[in-house]
Amino acid sequence: MEETMEHEDLFGQALEKALAWANQNRPAASSQHKSAFSNSVAYLVIGESGGYGGPSLREHLVSWSLGTVGVGSVNIAGQAMTVITPDGNLPLPGQWTFDAAVAHAAPLCFDPATKYLNLLLQIQEREDCFDDDPEDLAVLRGKRKK
Repeated sequence: MEETMEHEDLFGQALEKALAWANQNRPAASSQHKSAFSNSVAYLVIGESGGYGGPSLREHLVSWSLGTVGVGSVNIAGQAMTVITPDGNLPLPGQWTFDAAVAHAAPLCFDPATKYLNLLLQIQEREDCFDDDPEDLAVLRGKRKK
């Protein structure tokens, strides 16, 4: 039980530290982008998903950046499952330093959606996403060019 509590404390600390970084370094970013960033950094550092809402498009974008993305079929009501195969170029989730996780996740979570438009459209099509930034969704619908 104590080991579980220690792990939960580390996860919570990673979330809080990442959110503090986002508030200090990206104060104008949306709450959705800050949450996606915090969740993603904690995922990279601790190896566990969760945190402040989500999963959002941006959180999936960070996950998809970790390897080769494929779609495997699962025999559960005809559902498909996205499978990410690590390619060895990046550490696995749970093996990142905080600074490396911040450097990797920040552009994926805070850069304009147009920079990742193709991937975000694929993610929107394949993944269950919520807590998305309204501006990101407008870009994906072709209503904004930001």
